[in-house]
Amino acid sequence: MDDARPPAPAGPAEALRLIGSRDFGPYFVGNAASASGTWFQNLAAALLVYRLTHSAFLLGVLNFCNFAPVLLLAPWAGSAADRFDRRRLVLATQVVATALSGTLAALAWAGHAQVWVVIGFAAGLGVVAAFQNPTSQALIGDLVPRGHLGSAVALNSMTFNLARAIGPALAAVSVRTLGIPASFAINSGSYVLLALGVLIVRPRPHRRAGRGEARLRESLRLVRAQPRLLAGDGFARTLEQ
Repeated sequence: MDDARPPAPAGPAEALRLIGSRDFGPYFVGNAASASGTWFQNLAAALLVYRLTHSAFLLGVLNFCNFAPVLLLAPWAGSAADRFDRRRLVLATQVVATALSGTLAALAWAGHAQVWVVIGFAAGLGVVAAFQNPTSQALIGDLVPRGHLGSAVALNSMTFNLARAIGPALAAVSVRTLGIPASFAINSGSYVLLALGVLIVRPRPHRRAGRGEARLRESLRLVRAQPRLLAGDGFARTLEQ
């Protein structure tokens, strides 16, 4: 059966319209700043741990504590994005992340950021990221019309690619010129920018899943029923339905 829906707009002009829109632009800018700020945090934390210990093993522990929560908590974090108000959940994660990164900056300035302190804060930020990432992606579907969702998801992915390209270079300049504590503080400020962006936008209300709907086995059943969710464009196409 042919799809009667008109083709979704695409291209640079559509991307510029979305970035300039009232309900997506502030989120896009804040998310781009937050994604870049993460590199300031990661590089500064890695350099600090290495300077304190000269241990490659502890660098591995640092990275594990930073990213393991995202992997381990992803199913429950995704359920939270379906069950709770997404805007408030993103704001809550940004408040906690700002506090964690800002506290670490203060400890580093005072000379009290010892190796296990840095690793502990990295684990805390990893837990925050585990809940922020799926909620932020789901929030996109509440900010743009369905016909524009594919372009919005692509722009959201572009922010992470841009952060990977320029974030480490900017972080290196920051650590060299401003120092490690200031780099932590810059990351803390980047979370504030995303929080402000989320405060400005006006997401549409969404139907919240019940406790029985937002379970891990329900997610696995959905993936089995729609294998295209494993593909790169599966998320956007499913939300468009």
